Amino acid sequence: MQFSHHLRISDLFRLSLRTFKGKSVRSFLTTIGIGVGIGMVLFVVSLGFGVRKILIEQLVKTDDSFYSLEASFGNEGGATLQKKDIEDMSKIAGVAEISPVVDLSGELIKDNIHGAVSVKVVDPNYFRLAGIIPSSGEVFRDAHDVGIVLSGPALKLFDIDSRFILGKMFNVNIAMPDGRIEEKALPVRGTIEQEGENSPLIFIPSVVFSEETFAYRTALIRAENAEVVFPLRDILTNRGAFISAKLDLITQATKILNIATILLSVFGATTLIVSAIGMFNTMTISLLERTKEVGIMKVFGATNNNIRAMFLMEAFWIGLFGGLMGLFLGIFFADIFNYGLKILARSLNGKPLDLFVRPLWFMALLMLFATLISLLTGYWPARRSVKLSPADAFKK
Repeated sequence: MQFSHHLRISDLFRLSLRTFKGKSVRSFLTTIGIGVGIGMVLFVVSLGFGVRKILIEQLVKTDDSFYSLEASFGNEGGATLQKKDIEDMSKIAGVAEISPVVDLSGELIKDNIHGAVSVKVVDPNYFRLAGIIPSSGEVFRDAHDVGIVLSGPALKLFDIDSRFILGKMFNVNIAMPDGRIEEKALPVRGTIEQEGENSPLIFIPSVVFSEETFAYRTALIRAENAEVVFPLRDILTNRGAFISAKLDLITQATKILNIATILLSVFGATTLIVSAIGMFNTMTISLLERTKEVGIMKVFGATNNNIRAMFLMEAFWIGLFGGLMGLFLGIFFADIFNYGLKILARSLNGKPLDLFVRPLWFMALLMLFATLISLLTGYWPARRSVKLSPADAFKK
């Protein structure tokens, strides 16, 4: 196959790759400069993607919890919501469903071991709206599910492995709002682990207290979609509720992470710009060293397009190899950093996490960026080479 009727593509490949043999040290340093810039950008941005993913996974474990708001009413002295208030709230535009919560105190008893616990009386949809996933067993799914769900600290009171706790009967003494102590014997349906939860907590389905009329201080409210979350928050706030919305937390945290990622990426981009300047210098020196060669090629029939293509192809190879090296460096140092954090987490009895997320589309974009930067820095030397006449080339 002929290229511009004079030089074959294979000849251009061979000529453009000669710089890696004849000037190997200079070419390697230029390539590694591009690689360091690409690697730093990949390291920082993949860290931002990873932290954002961990944040969302920790805050949103179910789809419905993404659109849920936690509304708190009243103060520590007592609740202010009755069933009628809950019904009225369900009629607010944008409200899809509500899960009221009753906070009580109680005592959990098993084999003559007594433990003071906080008691949450909830409807089956509470766990779905709260984004709580059981670590063992299951949570309440409908009105027929009767039992208790234990938190990690409540489980530790009895020193029983979560694998062997399911189905065991516990006695629960619950302090009711009117001062009575109500006794229940209920099986364990499941256990949950919540970050930052230190006090013993158990969940009991509201169906157990079908005769009771509770007053509520908190409720989970699911919006119909993301667009109505913030308007709904404003409506409830005007009604005297203190609102905590996971979407709000995620939005604020994402903004902070984006700013931090951009600031850190600037340092990587600065390294890449310095590398591009170094590459421009390399390509210019390469042209000055090869002016007679350009003249000879033109004498033997090489066209301006041939000469231009040779220099641009040389720049392309530097960008391509630099991009590949950058991906390797970014992944290598990210894995070392992540491995060190995992060792530290295990030593502190923490949960190891993968802090880095590298989307394929982003790595492909970095490769494209590296090659484009290289082609741009190689364009001016290529343009100058085209303007050289054979006579001028032999004079230099």
